[in-house]
Amino acid sequence: MAFNTTVWTYVLTNDTLYINETDNVLSLSVQCNVGTISINGSTSFQGINSQAITLSAGQGFTVSAKNIQSPITGITITASVGNSAEILLSKN
Repeated sequence: MAFNTTVWTYVLTNDTLYINETDNVLSLSVQCNVGTISINGSTSFQGINSQAITLSAGQGFTVSAKNIQSPITGITITASVGNSAEILLSKN
């Protein structure tokens, strides 16, 4: 069975992007390019719930799925009014 991976790019401005399991995202890179953006996970780790973190202009991150059967899920990226982030993701 062949798996096709496609790449999606977007400048997120004054909006929120939700990454869920059904999106089949395998790799996600986010770079704040204006102001600040908020990143929030949706799970807990060792009994501690996720809390939003803030990235400033010039800061970013990349996260990758372990494999194609376990895509990235539960990430919310918010760029409020006047702020923006460059998004690059690959999906199956």
